[in-house]
Amino acid sequence: MGVLMVAEFRSEVRFWIGLVLISASLILFAESVYLIKSFAILYGVGVGANVQSVYSGSQVVQSIQRISISAASFPIAIEIAYVLSIISLIAVISAAAIMIKRTERSGMRTYGLVNTVSAVVYLALLMVLLSEFYTYIDSPYIYILYFGLALSLVSGIYLQYQVNVKKAVVQKRSVAIDPAEPFSSMIALQDEVFSKLTGDVMIVDKHFNSVALTNLHRLINDRFEGITSITVITSSGMLDSDLSKNASEFGEELDRKQVGFSIRLMADADSKEQHERFMIDDSSAYKIPPFNIINRKSEHVTRIRRSDVKARFDHLYSNSMTIENYRAKKAREDQK
Repeated sequence: MGVLMVAEFRSEVRFWIGLVLISASLILFAESVYLIKSFAILYGVGVGANVQSVYSGSQVVQSIQRISISAASFPIAIEIAYVLSIISLIAVISAAAIMIKRTERSGMRTYGLVNTVSAVVYLALLMVLLSEFYTYIDSPYIYILYFGLALSLVSGIYLQYQVNVKKAVVQKRSVAIDPAEPFSSMIALQDEVFSKLTGDVMIVDKHFNSVALTNLHRLINDRFEGITSITVITSSGMLDSDLSKNASEFGEELDRKQVGFSIRLMADADSKEQHERFMIDDSSAYKIPPFNIINRKSEHVTRIRRSDVKARFDHLYSNSMTIENYRAKKAREDQK
């Protein structure tokens, strides 16, 4: 469902930045075509005026005299404008790739950098061009060019900031898991995440099984003082005799500690769509690896925005059912 992409940089924000970048890049391409056309016309007028003056033996009309004098320079301007069009097309393609690959951080970094570099090179060549030929271009079109460049550069720099700088911030708010050191990873998770859980703890993990329950017990490690309840939503495919028995025994132990515990099975339709795993308490939310291999997968347990995933949890919970109700339902279906 994509609800966990807020952990680093929201997918829809990437989409809109990609849209802004492709719009700015198209402005640059359109202006490049305009420059090619303008200098081609100027070149044609200048050459034609010079040829006409040679054959007629008269002076060039004063209104185009300046153009005729500069005629030999216009091919250089056309070539620079042509290069600008190629650079702007590269920017268009990279901006389109940002929109298409908006869920991939590596793609954001690479294509965003290509787009930003293209805009910088475009600006440098434009300055060279305008230093010699500014007086031949209508000012309003130059302002449009400046607007497109500013839009492209600001959006590109913002994207790089989100992808690179914010990534470092996110990593500071996360716990790295090293599968080569599963014991140390479990201790780190206890100290940095699970010992700080408070209130109602809610877990969504479609692969939560009996092994996952054992890992949850190890991670909390009798630190239940601030916890009011634990609710786990998993898929019906994880339900077996071990999970049912262990969940019942674990629930009885927690009940004596005055901590509520329940495992609920998500609806089949939700199970097909739910691929992300997350955990929520009263103040925080985390993106997590599967609990059954939580200390054996090279990943980060990362802080994410609670409001975004709480709504998803509520939806899954409303469609889910307890183990007892699920078995009763299956028994009625088998009788039919």
